Amino acid sequence: MPQEARSSVIGEMIFKPRAAYNLGAARYDDWAWQHFWRRNEQPVVLKHLLSRRGVTLDIGCGTGYFLEALHSKNRGCVGMDISEGMLAVARQRLGKKFPLVQGDACALPFIDQSFSSIMCARVLTHINDPERAVEEISRVAARKALVAISDIDPEHRYVATKVPSDEGSLEIETFKHEPEFLLRLTKAKGFKLLERINFRADTMDWVPPLPQLRSIDRTGSRAVSYVLILSRR
Repeated sequence: MPQEARSSVIGEMIFKPRAAYNLGAARYDDWAWQHFWRRNEQPVVLKHLLSRRGVTLDIGCGTGYFLEALHSKNRGCVGMDISEGMLAVARQRLGKKFPLVQGDACALPFIDQSFSSIMCARVLTHINDPERAVEEISRVAARKALVAISDIDPEHRYVATKVPSDEGSLEIETFKHEPEFLLRLTKAKGFKLLERINFRADTMDWVPPLPQLRSIDRTGSRAVSYVLILSRR
């Protein structure tokens, strides 16, 4: 099929996460939003994860950028992602430093109480009902484990997650979750909130210059994303 025709078809489709990230894996690190997460979200989450000893699980590890930062601090890590394509890129970046596992956030392939810290960055945005994912996080979290969950704020005006690929922009099935809803789910599973960080233009360390990421509200009246830092009781 000609390139133009394939791009046209892709532009009309809403992909499931696994298929989309397989198609977009090679271009994922070039995505403009990656710079946003690395400049704003990553330092906050790293600070908390590095405060706990033990092994960290990165649910939805993608191309391994976050794992690379953790490993540089001599942390034991396990990466998991639903996309074989993303894991292949992560393996190229990380070599054989630690395990990379294909799996689903709603059915984690790990034994109970395996991890002293867990991160789940913008994974729940692809899950319609995140209760099962929260159950699984609770199952594999050790006693007093630290958990960092981030997601796109419903106030941010977007309909679908769009990532680049060699065949055009891909739209991925996306759901919005209020942070209060996730806090209720995690509280019911025995987690307490340590810190909540809301990323708005007036609170972020780095706001991309125009014309990058035009969907960000630069007045600060609407949040872009949030991070919930939780501790297992």
